[in-house]
Amino acid sequence: MVVSDTLSFDDTTEKTETISFPLKLEYAPSTEEDTIVQEKDETSQELPAPEILDNTSEEVLDNSDIQQERIDIITETELIDELIPEVVETKPTPKNVEISLFSNLETGLQIQFTSLKLNKFPITDSNISSYLKIEETINLQNTNVSIGDFNLYNVGIKIHSYPKFKMLELKTREFKLSLSVALTEQNILKKCEDFFAYEISSRLKNSRLNSVANIFKKIFSGELITFTINNLKGEISFENNFQSHKFTLVENSISTYQKLNKKLKLNKSKNFSETSISFYTLYLLEQFINGKHHLDSWINFTFENSYNINEGDFITFKKVHELDIKGINFNLVENIKIKQPITEMELSRVKDKVTCYKKTVTIELEKIEK
Repeated sequence: MVVSDTLSFDDTTEKTETISFPLKLEYAPSTEEDTIVQEKDETSQELPAPEILDNTSEEVLDNSDIQQERIDIITETELIDELIPEVVETKPTPKNVEISLFSNLETGLQIQFTSLKLNKFPITDSNISSYLKIEETINLQNTNVSIGDFNLYNVGIKIHSYPKFKMLELKTREFKLSLSVALTEQNILKKCEDFFAYEISSRLKNSRLNSVANIFKKIFSGELITFTINNLKGEISFENNFQSHKFTLVENSISTYQKLNKKLKLNKSKNFSETSISFYTLYLLEQFINGKHHLDSWINFTFENSYNINEGDFITFKKVHELDIKGINFNLVENIKIKQPITEMELSRVKDKVTCYKKTVTIELEKIEK
C-alpha cells in the first residue's frame, strides 16, 4: 500500500513524500474507520503551525515613515514664495498752518464791500474805460438842481464829450458826479447809455456825508434830476440798483460809526470820512463790540504751496486791523479758519499751488493791545 501525504508549509510551497513498507497484519482486523484513523495517526506527524506574521501594523508603520520622509523631502526642496510685506503708506499727521492774510485774499463778508469799491475814503467809482479820453468840455453856468423833492443849490454844470457819448457833470463842494446823456431835438438832456463816474470828498462831517449818501441813493434809484440853464433843460432818470444798494451800505456804516462812538464814549474822535479804517474793518469792529466774536463766511484763494501744506491740513489766515480811532487802545485780529481740511483735489488743481473755491470758514475776532 502506498500512502501519499501532501503537507502545505506556506502558501507557495508544496512537498510530496512517498513512503513504502510491507504490511503485516499481526493484530485483529479493525473496522475500516479505525484503520483509516490509525493510518492517519501513524503517517501524520505533528508539524508546527506556520508562523503568521502581522504584516498589517508593519505596513502602516512603514507607510507612515515613508509619508514623513516624503514630506521632509518636499519641505527641503519646495520653492516657497517669499512673502513681500505690504507697503502701507503713512500720511503725515494733519497740522494747522497759520498764514498772514494776503492783500488780495478776501472773505465773502469782505467782498460785500470791496465788490462795491467800498474800501476807504474818498469814495470813487466809474465804469468808463481808462483808455477813453475826453475830447471836449463845455462849461455851463452854475444852477440849482432838483433830485426828486430834494434841492441842490449852486451846482456847477459841465458837458464832457467822449468819442461816442457825452457826460453831464454835476459838481458841489462835497462831490462830483457824471452821467451819460444825449441832447434831444427839444433841447433836453436825457439819459443815454449807462456810463457814470463820481468822487465823494474825504473831509465831510458825519451829518453831511450821510446827506450826500442819501442824494446818491436817490439818483441811482431813478429819481428825476431836473434843472434849467437858459433854453437848455435837463430831465434825467438814471437807475442803477447796484449803486443804490452801495449807498444804502454807506448810510448804514455812518450810523454804525456814530453808535460806536456813543457806546465807547469817544467824544473827540474824527469824522468817519477822516479816518483811515475801511468799511469792512468798521463792520468787524461793530460785531466784536456787540459780542459776536465768531462769524461764518467763505473764501477763495490760490497761492504757491511754500508752506508744505498736505492733504488733511487746516489753514488759518491772520490779519491785524489797525483801529485809527482816538480813544480805542486796541487793534482787532481777524483769524480766518477753514472748516474742512485741504483735499487732494485742491492741491492738484493747479501744480505746486493750493487752490480753493468757496471754502467755508469761521472768522474769529480777538483784540490785541496797541
